[in-house]
Amino acid sequence: MNRRRRTLLLALALVMFLIVFSLRYTSLWPAENEASRFAASIKVGTPMQDIEARLSSLRKHDDFQRVGSTLEFAWTCSDGSILVISYESRNDCPIVRVGAAPPPPVPLLTRLRRDLARVFPFLKE
Repeated sequence: MNRRRRTLLLALALVMFLIVFSLRYTSLWPAENEASRFAASIKVGTPMQDIEARLSSLRKHDDFQRVGSTLEFAWTCSDGSILVISYESRNDCPIVRVGAAPPPPVPLLTRLRRDLARVFPFLKE
């Protein structure tokens, strides 16, 4: 076996190993979405002004829902997940409820590319 063929087979084996490792890594340890991380960092009772300053990088939906004296706003994160915050419309706007909706499902190859970029940051999704 000449040197060129051996190098090619070694490179192919390495690529196959990375693909299998990435699929296994994804199935064993899925990533938490951004909305869930934001929701975990927000405490019920915090004034809305403090939260809006932290969420300035996210895209706020123009529409809101009013349920009694409670207002519900939604923010979209970069991964497609949605953060929903409900707060009182009076009394310095304390937060009543925080929720997160998962991102929409993505094709397998897109997920694989994102997971490889997460494992190997130099690939840059």
